[in-house]
Amino acid sequence: MKKIYGSILMVVLLCSTQLSAQESKMNIALYKYINRIASRSTETIPVLVKGNIAKIRSYTISHGGVFKYAVANKYASIVLPVSSISDFANSSFVLRVEGISHKSRPMGTANSPMDSVACHQSQVFPVHNDSTPLTRSYLGDSVVLGIIDGGGFYFQHKDFRQQYDTTKTRFLYIWDQTVNGTPPSGYNFGTEWDSAKINAGQCTETDNLGHGTNCLGNAAGNGQAFGPSKAYVGAAPDANIIAVKFNGASENWLTNVVDAANYIYSKADAISEPCVISLSDGEYTGSHDGQDLATQMLDSLITEHAGHAFVTACGDGGGYNPFHLGYTATSDSLFTWFAPTANYVEAFEFWIDTNQASNFNFAIGADNPTGWKALGRDRFLNIGDFDLKKGLNGYAGGLENSKGKIIFLDTVVVEQVANAYHFVCYIGTDSIYYFYRFITKGSGHFDLWSDDSLTGTWQMGSHAFQSYLPTVNEFNDFARYVYPDSLQSICSGFQCSPNVISVANYTNRDSWPECSGGTYTSSGETPGNLSSSSSWGPTRDGRIEPDISAPGDESICAASAGIISGIGTSSFKVAKGCVYDRNGGTSLAAPFVAGVAALYLQKFPYASWKNVKAAIDSCAIKDNFTGVKPISYEWGYGKVNAYCIMLDTPTGVNQPIASNNIELKNYPNPFTGLTNFVYNTGTTNFQLAEIDVFNMIGQKVTTLPLHSSSGSLQFNNNSLPGGMYIYRLVVDQKTLATGKFTIVN
Repeated sequence: MKKIYGSILMVVLLCSTQLSAQESKMNIALYKYINRIASRSTETIPVLVKGNIAKIRSYTISHGGVFKYAVANKYASIVLPVSSISDFANSSFVLRVEGISHKSRPMGTANSPMDSVACHQSQVFPVHNDSTPLTRSYLGDSVVLGIIDGGGFYFQHKDFRQQYDTTKTRFLYIWDQTVNGTPPSGYNFGTEWDSAKINAGQCTETDNLGHGTNCLGNAAGNGQAFGPSKAYVGAAPDANIIAVKFNGASENWLTNVVDAANYIYSKADAISEPCVISLSDGEYTGSHDGQDLATQMLDSLITEHAGHAFVTACGDGGGYNPFHLGYTATSDSLFTWFAPTANYVEAFEFWIDTNQASNFNFAIGADNPTGWKALGRDRFLNIGDFDLKKGLNGYAGGLENSKGKIIFLDTVVVEQVANAYHFVCYIGTDSIYYFYRFITKGSGHFDLWSDDSLTGTWQMGSHAFQSYLPTVNEFNDFARYVYPDSLQSICSGFQCSPNVISVANYTNRDSWPECSGGTYTSSGETPGNLSSSSSWGPTRDGRIEPDISAPGDESICAASAGIISGIGTSSFKVAKGCVYDRNGGTSLAAPFVAGVAALYLQKFPYASWKNVKAAIDSCAIKDNFTGVKPISYEWGYGKVNAYCIMLDTPTGVNQPIASNNIELKNYPNPFTGLTNFVYNTGTTNFQLAEIDVFNMIGQKVTTLPLHSSSGSLQFNNNSLPGGMYIYRLVVDQKTLATGKFTIVN
């Protein structure tokens, strides 16, 4: 007990003291962190900040920090000494500072992939095979498929090499944020490799989990490791790849993911290619409304340019016991029990909109389930008890029995985040065998997420716990008990952004070829039906998420080196050659949708995120599994349909010059010495026209002047090294068309 009360006392000292209003602009986790390590004054920490960018930049540099970049002229990603954070937050030019979060969770299971079954179910093959009325095939050419993962990538897998020269990688860049070396320009951590260094064997990034390789295979594997039939192909097998590995175990992972997204979009913009990013990691704590700084910054990155899209896994919380609690308080008190776990301090947190809070009252109580004895409660609290004008504010209390023995100590801390109040409740217990009540009374709707394995806080929905619940006859108060529910099991943060495509998971197949020969048949879930693990919406503010569903469970694609060498010939490693494996979850569904988005962006490179999202949502497949409802909390709009979205005619797409006659291509491709460009500018009214050729790190390597509005031009290569290149048709400094060729030396 001394340890428990000592921990509670520390929380009281850190959090119940009123802070200045400026310091309250820090999120609670960041405030606790900098106070906990205050003695280590030389340590630095990455944070996201909103405010006056010019003054933020000046302050950061003058205090020995790193100003990485700004977004939308109001957000920035910076690094500051811990000793400067409080003073920085105290500055009038700072509106909000956020850092430190729970560790990320990769969605899906620990090992494996996507395949021809998924491509068939999602109508991808008609897009690959130029089915009428499509006039050409789409494979993701000249589109960047960005992928962010906390485990890494087996970039050497043959499925991620160029189809015409398997000695060359399809990765344009890899940034490993977990190993310091030569970081990308503008950043102060990690190691970056471009395609030249990757091809030269200098890249040392590794896949620690198998998760990232599987996700990338679903999105962009070209299947060539299997052989000529390419049976296990991803949705966009010719897309260019930019990958970022982050540290999923870091408390700064959200900051690092925003950095990764900025990095990928910037690289894609530099070579004038549209870009879709896939992320299959997340966390279940948070406001579930997209109002955190990380999500706001990501939203700005998505919307700042045409040709940007972002796809993420909605979560795999459906397979857990109910861990969401949300209802509107009534004049009679209602309550839900929590069972202490190994976390004896942070019991749970909850969120309530500011316009719902004025008459919302809550308290902490305790009961002894042995004989069902009510032990009492602490006082009721209301938002009016916390003076937020003076900053982050806290309350410390508890409950004693008639003999003065402490039953529990409780501390409640509150902050305002946008239009919501965020309460964190800490409880130190006399006994982990008591049940602890969260009691409400009055009016106003709140939401709470708590589970020891998902959020690191106390249990309220486990089957073991619920089996102890009494009847009303055994315990009269139980008549006012509220059970947790299965709704809103979606991840928080990015997954709740209105600008992101959030993806649910349905079962892809129930059998697969084992690499040792024969066929394995599963007795698990039904192909085509929603996976029981797939998370449900809606968001805390009532928006429908997920947006769409895609095949995930029991999918097959590229395996990591560790899986290939470590599993033998078990049923997880599948197909001829034993270089593929199987996996599932929304982790696998989301990158497949990202690959579908890449196909759309190949056809409409200037489409906005709204165009991409609207096309995917409006084309969703309805069947016996999804039902006929237009949209639902579990399926979103339905199942993704790649062929349908390619027949879309997006509105408001701003092409540089509108002309149906614009043409740019080259043949032969690949080539060794000579190739021919065929072009049509679509106009005779121009001053300067040219074809510019760039290497894969964005450097212009040659310019071919054009002297007519259309025609052909022979290019004789006698100096460029072998590899992949981007070429652009540029008229009066406007890019009209792009293409890609490969030189084979």
